[in-house]
Amino acid sequence: SYVPDPQNFDYDVSVSLCGNNVYNKADLTHYHHARWRKTFWCGNEPAVHIKHDIDYLIDSYALPNYDRSLVIPENKLVDMGASWTGDKIEPMGLGAASACMSCGGANSGIGPLPLWASVYLLSQDVRAKNITLGTGDLAGTWRVHYRDKDTDLPISLDDYPYITLRGSYGGTRNPNTGKYEAFPECGGDCSAPFLADTAHQPSFSYIPYLITGDYYHLEELHFWANYNMFNENSGSRGYEQGLFNRTAARSQGWSLRTLAQAAYITPNTHPLKSYFQQRVQYNLDWYNDAYINNPPSNSHGFLTNGGTLAYNGGRGLAPWQDDFFTWSIGYLVELGFTDAVAMHEWKAQFPVNRMTNTSFCWLFATLYSLNVRDDNTSPIYPTWAEIYNTVDPTLSTFVCDSQEMADYRDEDIGEMIGYPSSPTGYPANLQPALAVSAKATIPNGVNAWNIFDNRSIKPDYSSYPNFAIIPR
Repeated sequence: SYVPDPQNFDYDVSVSLCGNNVYNKADLTHYHHARWRKTFWCGNEPAVHIKHDIDYLIDSYALPNYDRSLVIPENKLVDMGASWTGDKIEPMGLGAASACMSCGGANSGIGPLPLWASVYLLSQDVRAKNITLGTGDLAGTWRVHYRDKDTDLPISLDDYPYITLRGSYGGTRNPNTGKYEAFPECGGDCSAPFLADTAHQPSFSYIPYLITGDYYHLEELHFWANYNMFNENSGSRGYEQGLFNRTAARSQGWSLRTLAQAAYITPNTHPLKSYFQQRVQYNLDWYNDAYINNPPSNSHGFLTNGGTLAYNGGRGLAPWQDDFFTWSIGYLVELGFTDAVAMHEWKAQFPVNRMTNTSFCWLFATLYSLNVRDDNTSPIYPTWAEIYNTVDPTLSTFVCDSQEMADYRDEDIGEMIGYPSSPTGYPANLQPALAVSAKATIPNGVNAWNIFDNRSIKPDYSSYPNFAIIPR
């Protein structure tokens, strides 16, 4: 991390093994703070493909409860296998991941698990497995790898609480040591045709490590979990605490997922086990203090911290982003983080009430944005009727999901807002949140899922199962 003049390097690659030249690549540009690996064998690689017990893996709660009734079509697997070629699978390629991680809209990496991993999980097909492991290898291409050369481990916020990829040099001065903890400035060409972010970040390495035990993938998980913390200004993240609370709801959700996966699956004897566990605890403590132990917080179960109320001039939030966080906090409960339980119960209110509250019609649970106050300085509306009135005052004159309402909307009965037939639409985004909320002890959790599950217009998840999570 503190080696002077970080920059890209160009070089030729030649790999020899067992007296044979097995790989060559000329003019490779190796990006700064990136790494790569390829695996070679003396002789032929063993033609062994292990099919794991998917029921066991999911029932262990290590993985989300993906819908095991889905059958991945053969043509999807054929297409995936045929796509696994070219520069994208070479060193400094990105595999199945999108180069524009920060681009808006759906992409195959977004979800509790990315497309390639969820297809592999449900199919146990060798083609999907190769892509999942290969894209896990190529997660090393992204410039998120900051290692402490003294420990040979990912750099620690305990040791360097003022490190950050944002903010000013002056803001990295550690008053306890008198030293500046800013990373060295670029010493040459540091360009790359891609940039990591937290709002659209896939889970690259958890599945690869879970099924292989390969230390490379565990380290990748550590690097990404760590990057998500010091990608924020040191003061905003609580210095050594690594808080995510100042970011958008989706960033909070995906970052918390990755951090929890690192804390959960790192072996007990690893020196970073307690480090990641403590960062999960710091974040849960913040959420519990802000929402559970804070009576003035809103009673509806949606986040208001960080960049959450950023829509419609500060009046509204994005329910789908909040749903990502709701799923994530429910997943933490499944992974055994007991201090997430109260936050999960509180968060479950938001998706559940959007589906079941008598003052709000469930068809509009999946709006792109939802106004929850009069302006950016006003208090949150205390009732669901007031929130619903901001959608369209005329709606309250109709019975929810009636023919009269359908005629007024020029939509079909049972048609939710937001691309209801798409496996990446806003109803699909809501599904994981409702699935984990059905297990909460709040009223109507199961009823909310039943209303959602019985709707007439649904996506086909068989070729795109990222969000195909159901209640346990």
